[in-house]
Parts: sequence; structure tokens; C-alpha cells
Amino acid sequence: MLVDTGAGRTLISNTLFLKLAGHSKLQVSRVQLTLADGSPLRVLGEVRLRIRLRSENFPINAVVVEGLQYPSLMGADFIQSYGFVIDLRRKSLFCEDRRIDVPLVTGDNWADDEEACAYVIEKVSIEPKSAATVLCMMNQKYSGDALFESSLKLEEVGGLVPRCLVTDVAWEDKPPMQGYLFRGRNQNSQQ
Repeated sequence: MLVDTGAGRTLISNTLFLKLAGHSKLQVSRVQLTLADGSPLRVLGEVRLRIRLRSENFPINAVVVEGLQYPSLMGADFIQSYGFVIDLRRKSLFCEDRRIDVPLVTGDNWADDEEACAYVIEKVSIEPKSAATVLCMMNQKYSGDALFESSLKLEEVGGLVPRCLVTDVAWEDKPPMQGYLFRGRNQNSQQ
């Protein structure tokens, strides 16, 4: 989830809302949203959600929008409602009242989505044009055995670039940045 203090409201993409189908009911919304460049953002409605941070749930009315770049965006409404503070020096989002401290992943301490590496924990072969679930570990640095890796970094060291599309990420009972399940499709026609 992207934390955006410039966004007045918490948003979720229509794609994420569809994945939650049956768990949350879309309500009519009169909210009108505009991007920083002045272009309108298409609002589909509002939904009551719970954002889970550490072991606590925080209910919030999120605006469902079409074409959002991220699955979800935590806006100033959530941050202010629950008394969270963003400490950029410590790179954390914390709430003293509830003793919650969540590390923030920022541009200077983690590569963007395209630059992140997922290292395979189990041996799996993904056939071209197929889908698989793979247990991985996240890392920022290339070690030569990554499944998903920035093509620029790989090509610089003479590596071949698998064209995989990550379609789903889930925690596997491990602390952040240690274990993920990736569901992806191999987009190569050849391996």
C-alpha cells in the first residue's frame, strides 16, 4: 500500500475491489477526485474496509477508483483519523496511542517494483506461457539467481532476462521482506 500524504482520501483500485467481491459492498459516492495534473479520476463508489497494520485492524471508508496505478493508497484521512505520524528520518509510520510502528519502504532504501528481486526458495520450473506459485525471498541486490530481476541490472552482468509477470503477492508467515508467495506468468515463448 502506498502512503500518500498528498491524497486527501484512502483509495483502492477497481481491480483490487473486484478481488474483494462478496466481502465488501460498493456504496454510491459523491466524491470527485482530481490528479495533481488536473485530470479527473473516475470514482466508482466507496467501500468500508479494514486496513491491517501489525496485529490491529483499522476501519476506513475507501474510495474505489478506476485506473489507479497502485492497488491501494493510504491517504491523509486514514493517517489523521488514527493519529499516525510519518517519520521520514526513521522511515516509519507509527501511532503512539496504539504502540504500532510500521517500517516504511522509501525510494532511497528500496528499489521500485521493477527493480526488486525475488529469489526462489524452492526449485520450480515455469513453462513458457504458463502460471505457477513460487515461494521466494525478496532482496534489493542481484546475486545471479533471481527469478524476477530488473532487466537492466541483469543485462549489465551478462545475464538472461526471464519475462515474468507477478500477478499476486502473499505473505507466508514470515516477517516483512523475508518470505513471499508469487503467483506469476512466464511471458517468454522460450526459456
